[in-house]
Amino acid sequence: MKETLKPGIHYQHQFEVTARVELIEVDGRRLLFTVEAHDGVEVISRGRHERFVINKEKFDAKVGEKRKSFNPEPNATLTIIQHWQTR
Repeated sequence: MKETLKPGIHYQHQFEVTARVELIEVDGRRLLFTVEAHDGVEVISRGRHERFVINKEKFDAKVGEKRKSFNPEPNATLTIIQHWQTR
C-alpha cells in the first residue's frame, strides 16, 4: 500500500480561505506543489508544499521498531514543555 508522508499544515483566519494547489514536480517519490491561499480580499500566503510517497507497511514497521527501543524518562514531555514555556 502506498501513501504520502508530509509535514502538517494548519491555518487560522477570520475569513473563509481558498487555496489553489498545483503539482509542479515529480522526482521519484518526491512531489512538489505550489500553494496560494486567498481570503476573498487578497492573497494571504504563497509557498511550496512537499510530500513523499512511502510504503506504508515498511514505514509502520520502522516506527514500531523505534517505539520498542525508545524508553523516555517519566517526565520528559513535561520537562520539555516547561522548558519551552520559560524561553
